[in-house]
Amino acid sequence: AGTQTYTTQVGRFIRSGNLVNTWAHIILSATDAATAGNVGVGGLPYTASNISSLDFICTIAHFGAITLDTGRTQLHARVGSNTAVATLVESGSNAGGDLVGVTQLGALTIQIGCNYRIN
Repeated sequence: AGTQTYTTQVGRFIRSGNLVNTWAHIILSATDAATAGNVGVGGLPYTASNISSLDFICTIAHFGAITLDTGRTQLHARVGSNTAVATLVESGSNAGGDLVGVTQLGALTIQIGCNYRIN
């Protein structure tokens, strides 16, 4: 919920058959006080295939202004089955993956690329 303020929102994609490659550069300058929940990059051009127990992997080339939780040192993202959103996940050595919450954001900057299958 809430309305965000962006300095930059640029995205591109290539579709080849049932494979989609996306790239995005996002700079978030302000978050609305009503914002709650987990962080995701929405608006992917196609909905991912519905494949049980499989998420599609995204690569994060650069990020800033995300405070990772204690013991978490890595940030990645995934496109879940039957979604058009790349959800941000933090992880670390001997620590499973947790979704990144909006309370962990500052003036976010992120460059992300996702590869996923569609029907």
